[in-house]
Amino acid sequence: MRVTQAQLCMVASMLLIPAVLPAQGAREASGHAVFVSRDAMGRIQRQATRNADGSQHVVANVYWPQSTVVEGRVTEDLDSTGLATHRTTEKFDTRARILERRDVAIDAAGKERGTLSRFHYDTQGHGSHTTFAVVP
Repeated sequence: MRVTQAQLCMVASMLLIPAVLPAQGAREASGHAVFVSRDAMGRIQRQATRNADGSQHVVANVYWPQSTVVEGRVTEDLDSTGLATHRTTEKFDTRARILERRDVAIDAAGKERGTLSRFHYDTQGHGSHTTFAVVP
C-alpha cells in the first residue's frame, strides 16, 4: 500500500485541528505544552508542542497497516495565528526507508519554496536520491 495524496492531505488537515489536552498532555520545564494522540495500537498519530509565544511544532503520522512502521509523516511549524511557516512531508516504504521528502518554507502569502527529494534503493539496499527545487 502506498501513501496517496488524499492520505497526506488528511494528515495535513490533522495538523490544523486545534490541540485538545488529552490524558497524555504534559508541560515541560521549558514551559512548552506537549500534546500526544495515539491510535488503538498505541502508535503516535499526532504530537504537538505549543511554545510560550503560541507557535506550534506539529508532527502527524500515518502507519502501514498492522505495523509500527510509518508510511507517511507531515511535520509543520505554525506561527501564533496558526498559519504554517514550514512543512516537511515524508513517505516511507514498509522497511522504514525514506522514499520521498518535500521540505518547504511557506511565506505569508502561502507560497512554498524548498526542495523535493526522491530516494531510490537497489536490490542490495544501497540508496541514492535526486533533489528538485520547489518554487511558487
